[in-house]
Amino acid sequence: MMQVVSVRILILALVAVSVSLMLSGCIDSGGQGGTNATPTPAPTASPLASPAGPQTAKAGIADALAGVTWLKSDAQLVGVSGDCAADGTADAWEYSLDSASAGKGYAVTVPGGPQTLRETSISLRAPLGDAWIDSAQAVTACGAAAGECSLDMVDGTPTWTVVSNGIQCDVNATSGQKMG
Repeated sequence: MMQVVSVRILILALVAVSVSLMLSGCIDSGGQGGTNATPTPAPTASPLASPAGPQTAKAGIADALAGVTWLKSDAQLVGVSGDCAADGTADAWEYSLDSASAGKGYAVTVPGGPQTLRETSISLRAPLGDAWIDSAQAVTACGAAAGECSLDMVDGTPTWTVVSNGIQCDVNATSGQKMG
């Protein structure tokens, strides 16, 4: 009787260890037939470099890029969006990145807790590069109150679009000048 109980405890312990190792990624769960599949993106529990709370769009860009480039080194920024306060800050920004090698897009939201990363369809938008003005400058150029802020490539020019109280304002994100 004692041997049966000991064997059952041993089996339970081995199952618990196996499940633990599979969850931590040390053992392949077998779904890919032994191939080295691309890891599935998952939220990270590590603290972000950028501060939690309202921040401008550029303040979170390093975290956004780090969230995707570990997965696909060719990922390039193609869009930024967030609900801006009157000073151009937002509690969270969503950064859209495309990876040509993966044929996928990624959306990374920072900050406001653990960084989130999800796969999206590749957008095939032109990359924004890094020579664009920050959200605070765009909102100031528009003289806008709180609203929706987004940065995209429009006719080959990085452009901030600020929609506040139903009024849309576009700002050339390279020169900082209000358009139209």
